[in-house]
Amino acid sequence: MSYNLEIVQGTDYQRTFTVYDIYNNIVPLSGFTLTAHVRRNHTVTDYVSFTMTILNANQGRVQMTLPHTITS
Repeated sequence: MSYNLEIVQGTDYQRTFTVYDIYNNIVPLSGFTLTAHVRRNHTVTDYVSFTMTILNANQGRVQMTLPHTITS
C-alpha cells in the first residue's frame, strides 16, 4: 500500500493507524514485523526508514515515526 504524506522539514513526524484487510476487517499483527520508508518523490531511489511500532497486535494498531533529525 502507498500513501502521500506531508512531513514538515525539521519536525518529528508520527502517525498512528489501524491495519485493515480488503474486507474492512482488522488485521491481527501478532508475529509480524513492519517496515516503511519514504522517498522525496517517486523518481528517486534513495529513502529513509520509519520506526514502526506495533501498539496493539490484536487490534492491528501501529505507529510510524520519523524524528526531526531525519526530516531536517
